[in-house]
Amino acid sequence: MACAESTINTIIGLNVTSLIIHLLFLLFGNAIYKYLITKYETASTRITVFIAINFVLLLIGISIANSYTGNHNGWVERKVKNDDTNKTELTEQEITEGRQEVNSSYQNETPSPNKFESNNKEENTSTNNSKDSINSSYEKETPVEVKRNPDSRKDYVNVFWDKDYTLFDFITDEPIFPIEKNGGLIYQIYFSTNENPQVNYGEFADEELQDLRAYKFKTKDNCQKFCDTKSNK
Repeated sequence: MACAESTINTIIGLNVTSLIIHLLFLLFGNAIYKYLITKYETASTRITVFIAINFVLLLIGISIANSYTGNHNGWVERKVKNDDTNKTELTEQEITEGRQEVNSSYQNETPSPNKFESNNKEENTSTNNSKDSINSSYEKETPVEVKRNPDSRKDYVNVFWDKDYTLFDFITDEPIFPIEKNGGLIYQIYFSTNENPQVNYGEFADEELQDLRAYKFKTKDNCQKFCDTKSNK
């Protein structure tokens, strides 16, 4: 934008300079030449003085043109500055409106106290076992078809679980289903091993859980029972 304005200003300046010089030559050139004929007798002197006078006229024309283009450039700079100021003010106004929209949206999404009270009542009515269960009322299991592995080795099927089959709790043989979380299906389980009988908790995608070589349980209590059995030996 600035480059285009500079080019336009240059063209205007050249045109104005040329116009002024031509006018000066038309107005004074003929009169000057007649004066030189009567004033100086030799042709060389006339030419020299004529060139000198024309040079002075040229300088005068350039000076006038520069004064015009300078005033024009000043007007353009003031206009550009005013446009930039208007753009800045518009941007600040848009930012203010955007903040108001965000605040309004946040207030609309803020849960009411009644909602928390309702959730607390539902949690208090559940059993102690459901408190330890990973699949609580806040995160419902995704209903899928139960598909048991035909391999009869319970411990092997649990430790080396295949994602093509349903996962079962090693103690109670309850099916463990994934839950929907963050746009994907996640298994929330407790697990432990013979070598290190401690209660561990983890959240896994099916690919990750398939690579976990440990006994898998649906609840913390079930995992703790397994650990107690191993610790008493």
